[in-house]
Amino acid sequence: MKYPKIIVTSICFSVLLLEACVAPAFAALELKYDMELATKGNTETCENVLLLGKDAIINSKRGRNTLIDIANKQADLMGPEVGEKQYLQYSLHSLVAMQAAMLGSKKDDFAAASFAGLRRPKTPVNPGIKVTESGNKIEFTYNDKFYVTVEFGDAFPNEYERMMEKVYIFSYRLHPFVRAEILARRKFVTSMVINDLNGEDGLMTTLKLKSKNENADEPKIPSDFQRVFNKNSPIYSLQKIVVEPQTLPPLPTKEAIFEKSKKLIDEKKTVDAFLTMMEYGLTTSDQAIAENKVILDVAKKDPIVIKIAQNIVPESEAKAHEALKELSSIDQSKLEKGYLIEIFKADIEEQLGQDASPEFVKALSKNPYITGAYKDLGDNFFGQNDFINAWGCYEMFRKIHAKHLFIADIEESEKTLEKTFPECYSR
Repeated sequence: MKYPKIIVTSICFSVLLLEACVAPAFAALELKYDMELATKGNTETCENVLLLGKDAIINSKRGRNTLIDIANKQADLMGPEVGEKQYLQYSLHSLVAMQAAMLGSKKDDFAAASFAGLRRPKTPVNPGIKVTESGNKIEFTYNDKFYVTVEFGDAFPNEYERMMEKVYIFSYRLHPFVRAEILARRKFVTSMVINDLNGEDGLMTTLKLKSKNENADEPKIPSDFQRVFNKNSPIYSLQKIVVEPQTLPPLPTKEAIFEKSKKLIDEKKTVDAFLTMMEYGLTTSDQAIAENKVILDVAKKDPIVIKIAQNIVPESEAKAHEALKELSSIDQSKLEKGYLIEIFKADIEEQLGQDASPEFVKALSKNPYITGAYKDLGDNFFGQNDFINAWGCYEMFRKIHAKHLFIADIEESEKTLEKTFPECYSR
């Protein structure tokens, strides 16, 4: 692998959805289905209840309720595995990114689009799916194999079409061409059979409408429910500290940091003075370290500071491995801000394509308000296709410092998802 010279948040400082949708008010729609999930050797039937609102849907199945909140671009999970009157919250962007990643897991366009429920950009809308329609029934075939059969009932009001589309995207695996054909009929689906042509176990899903009720409550999190976090997540303890409280400590000020660094210099703690300035830059995106010549003139003569400066931006893969050894050789036990070295090491590991999350988490456990480290940690999770934890980090990044210089990078990623897959968002 050619070593990529990537400038990420930490290194930068070391070296120095929504279109308005106007719709008439209407009662939420409750749909009750019997779902039959069949594999080669097993058949299981369960009730699936869908609540469709103006900008949200809830899918209830086997005691688990999943709320897709399009308006607020988030997804909420409720159910026995979460806890009584509790819910887990994820960014809608993380779910879309997850489905987008599925597009790359299959070589064939039909297989990829059917698996993800999204179409690859710049690929044909219809890769060769044949449509046969007779009365209230449509059959879709691909390569002369049965794919989907749909039977329709009554017409549904036009205002439900947007959220019906979201149901098909987030709840069922349907090729987007098939989804568009079903929606074009603007009718309730009374029966749908999906044959997974890409599955190894011959999975077949049968969906049958039992009843519908247009006077249901609008989908939302009950007011007495409390948000909790996934205890198995590597960022669980950080989310408890950063996301759970209503308010956070104020950002450090340049004047206070200069004063603290000067005091550390006077106490002959040169490395900590230097790292204190670095930490300020990572947290605020203020490059104030370059302004303080007094501290820099002293720091640049310290052998440990020199070792740090010489190894935080390696120019090749070989030098990156050597830099990790050099940074690891520094005795952090004698440093107040030694945990910053873990961030420098993590950034190098990130460039090497390694899982750098343990080092980032280790540093953030010492100071959970280093904004830039959350950006880098989120990017590291993103590179591992761990989109849930990636956006969990981005959420903490935003909450600590919503005007940080690198917020624009996250917003650009989100805008790209919304532009590439508009059907997943409000429109």
